[in-house]
Amino acid sequence: MSLGALVLFGFIAIDTARQLITMSPSIAFNKGIFYMLGGGIGLGALFTGMIIEVWIKRPPSDRILKNVGRTAIAGVVIMFALPQVVHYSIANYLEPKGYEICGDASYQWLHYQDIIYTNNPEVCLKLVREKNNKVPRSNKVRSTANELY
Repeated sequence: MSLGALVLFGFIAIDTARQLITMSPSIAFNKGIFYMLGGGIGLGALFTGMIIEVWIKRPPSDRILKNVGRTAIAGVVIMFALPQVVHYSIANYLEPKGYEICGDASYQWLHYQDIIYTNNPEVCLKLVREKNNKVPRSNKVRSTANELY
């Protein structure tokens, strides 16, 4: 699971960097991947400690325990600090270049955020339309029926 989180982080981080370098008309910043990075590091450290203890079948040395503990704690710190720092940095980088958050196209669930920055209102409207077209049909029928009455 930790390896999957780290691989997913790599793919999405590379895609976000590509969008920032090319100054795409819309830039998607996935804040959740930075939570996954910290979680992947922390879980990876704990998993490594467990594997050492189970496969070697003897208690790990104090040095190994100290390193596993420090890495797990660093993962938790990264999980809570890095998303805020990166979000602030990206916002400060994009706003002077004319980008604004397209709130209706962005998504948030608890701490997970997918923030869309656009430099053109028409692009934002297009993204909002695309997002609304992804709503399941049963919800569309229900909302359309509510609008009729």
